[in-house]
Amino acid sequence: MHLVANVHMFPHPNPRWDHRAGAEMFMYRLLDEFCKRGHTATVIVNNQKIEPDWLGHIRLLPVQDNAEEFVKADVLLTHLDYSQHTMDLATFWNKPCVHIVHNHTSVDRFQLWRKSDLFVFAANWLLAECKDRVAGYHCTVCYPQVPVLEYRSKTPLSERNAVLLSNLNENKGGDLLQFVAHELPDVKFIGIQGAYGDQRFSAQRLPNVELVPHTPDVQQYYDRARVVWIPSRYESFGMVAAEALHANIPVACTATPGLLECVGLEGAYLVPLDKRDFLNYWIPQLQTLMTDDRQWHHWSNRAAARSLQIQAIMKADCERTLTQIEQVVVRHRQSKGHYHGSS
Repeated sequence: MHLVANVHMFPHPNPRWDHRAGAEMFMYRLLDEFCKRGHTATVIVNNQKIEPDWLGHIRLLPVQDNAEEFVKADVLLTHLDYSQHTMDLATFWNKPCVHIVHNHTSVDRFQLWRKSDLFVFAANWLLAECKDRVAGYHCTVCYPQVPVLEYRSKTPLSERNAVLLSNLNENKGGDLLQFVAHELPDVKFIGIQGAYGDQRFSAQRLPNVELVPHTPDVQQYYDRARVVWIPSRYESFGMVAAEALHANIPVACTATPGLLECVGLEGAYLVPLDKRDFLNYWIPQLQTLMTDDRQWHHWSNRAAARSLQIQAIMKADCERTLTQIEQVVVRHRQSKGHYHGSS
């Protein structure tokens, strides 16, 4: 089977064009597993000025002159801003269309029901939120695939000296960094700028805050982190949280539906979103995790236990989703009257 993904941005082997945010890494890792089943995949990248290349087994092409790819495709895959464009292409070329849904507003905002043969939701809570709008459609849930070995670290606790906040836009709580770091002048903070949104850290620099430009090489910062802090207002699932769990680093995060689904009830220190004194909840907890080794080991062990749980879920979700994508192609071939078995 040949799959064509039509997207705005995608990871790239050339650092000049690389773009690694949660949604893009979700699609890359799913396509990588698709290719491991013996299929082929091409990604049409619309908003990056890339040159043709390969990322592992995945072919990357710029947007120009790719009609031939859509002709050859057995199924189209898309998400986010190029959902509507891909639905139009699927209708024009008579191809089945699969949507990855990363937030609960996408179904209505992009009118995804116009052309959908399968909805792939990034978390169970997203499917629950959208169940009335997708009733009667084929749907599945697939947690983002986060490889454990990429994030496991042997750095001893004695060399971990920072609170890590990845992505500084407002949805991720980046606007809180200035205030919390100011209140904890003896605590080192690392703030990594994200790929999306206005990065909200003030221009007024604090001596205990290290600002890092957007980078695909996050492992070096996990190796330095004693705590991963995720004060998000919205997360579909929380790839950073999953990475931290796999690294067995204590996680302090807000109890958004997505983060709660990722870390579970006992995998991280949780702060309710609706607390009026939201800001001051973080200060004593971060201070404790940065200074109390017993508490650190307690939450590190909880992170490790939750990591084992979600590893199993991620693997099962991926297998089920890939099988359902294959079934989309089979149904489409049968509907056209020329099914010849899998390929």
